[in-house]
Amino acid sequence: MPVEPDAVVWSALLGGCVICCNVDVGEIVAQKLIELEPDNAGNYTLLANLYAHAGRWSDLARMRRMMKDRGMHKRPGYSWIEDKDQVHVFLACDMSHDRTCEIYDALDTLSVHMKKGFGISL
Repeated sequence: MPVEPDAVVWSALLGGCVICCNVDVGEIVAQKLIELEPDNAGNYTLLANLYAHAGRWSDLARMRRMMKDRGMHKRPGYSWIEDKDQVHVFLACDMSHDRTCEIYDALDTLSVHMKKGFGISL
């Protein structure tokens, strides 16, 4: 690589390791990522997710215990949608929005269309 990879590159690689369930590479990547950002709980969460996908429950428990001992908490992700000059902010699994039912109905409809488009049996 012509430039030194930063935390974003290492994080993307670790995310790929989670998807491919590659624990050997994932642990190496996580170590480098944690060296760069030792206080970023998201890095530890990704590694814990890798262990979960691989069925390595004792390693998953160790990671969660370490995060708890260090007082680390992963901040939840938010999404923003602008509609008719109004910005709506959503938290994952947030049910507090006044149009929650309408939003989830639209998401269900979109999911059905996407699954049909990709040939996934319902």
